[in-house]
Amino acid sequence: MQKTIEAEEFRLVDSRGNLRARLGIQDEQTLLELRTVAGRLALEIGAGPKGIAAVRIYDESSNRPRIELSIDAQGSHVHFAGGESQQSYLFLKNTGASGVVLTDSKGTRKAEVLVSAEGNASIAVWDSTGAMKNLT
Repeated sequence: MQKTIEAEEFRLVDSRGNLRARLGIQDEQTLLELRTVAGRLALEIGAGPKGIAAVRIYDESSNRPRIELSIDAQGSHVHFAGGESQQSYLFLKNTGASGVVLTDSKGTRKAEVLVSAEGNASIAVWDSTGAMKNLT
């Protein structure tokens, strides 16, 4: 029995020949992709050069990542993408700073909570005119 199989790419297809999963290399990144019955990307796990890694969960209706968990040279991040340009994220930087950022449907920053590496916290919100109100 053969114990090792080597290839640049593995593809898993269903009984009709439709691609349902793929493990391979793309743009210097190792990727595992899982696809829906319709063939749209549903989940992607990637490991890139220099320790960068991410898990992305896709929205079938827009075929774009709606949730992304990632680690890069700056730290760890969780990103949520809503409809249109809305996004929210939380982060923990390698320097020790952390925060949460919330936007409206147009992607305009509306609220943030930041904690510096030294433990100083700030909270800010923006009103409908774009004026910032610092709450700390």
